[in-house]
Amino acid sequence: MFISRYNRFGQSITTLLFQRAQEIEKEIMYLRREIENNPEKRRELSRRLSILEQRCKIINANENTRLDHLAYEHYNESLNWWIIAAASGIGWWLNLKKDGEYVKLYILSKDEVESFK
Repeated sequence: MFISRYNRFGQSITTLLFQRAQEIEKEIMYLRREIENNPEKRRELSRRLSILEQRCKIINANENTRLDHLAYEHYNESLNWWIIAAASGIGWWLNLKKDGEYVKLYILSKDEVESFK
């Protein structure tokens, strides 16, 4: 099913998706450091990390990456490519390189996207 870029008030959710992906990535990085530095809390922190990694998958784009294929895989609709582009800070779906390097892609869970509706 196609997911609209707008919430029930007619406001775009694209910026919110980008901000949420950035927040989740920071929290993931923090938890990974904490797991490394606090072995006694490893189990609890690993559980939290696992939940976050389910809410937002972070992958590196490459020459074979297509946002429409990823959208179909994760949202069952290739037209939802814009969700990955918005969360990843990409202005256009073919714009997968920045300064000659492939970008990181943030794939928010469907529940995470729907929370902004």
